[in-house]
Amino acid sequence: MQKTKTITGVLLSVNPHNAKAEAKIVTYRDCLEEMYQLIGCECFDCTPLKLGDQLIDAYVDDEGLMKEPPIALTYIGGRELAGNILLIGHDDEGNSVSLTKEQIDIISSVVSNGVSVFIMG
Repeated sequence: MQKTKTITGVLLSVNPHNAKAEAKIVTYRDCLEEMYQLIGCECFDCTPLKLGDQLIDAYVDDEGLMKEPPIALTYIGGRELAGNILLIGHDDEGNSVSLTKEQIDIISSVVSNGVSVFIMG
């Protein structure tokens, strides 16, 4: 029986009622169901974010802009993303992997310096 790998990432939880974003380190089994649960969605997209000198994968709700208002848009890494954001790494073949300590430190720095959250609706 093959053991399911775990991935450590950062979940950026965004509150559409007070325009605040909170980051926490999460570890989950590498399966779609757990990613859906963390992000709070049924379908997600992955987009690359350039944070410092690191390229980090951001998983977001594919239907985030179609949700009932209010909708929170977070500006991070030069992109506007709707809803909660799961940040993880990838290997040379594009497989999901845990963030490195350096990547977690960069994310922590970006979040502690303040990410912009805008409310629509």
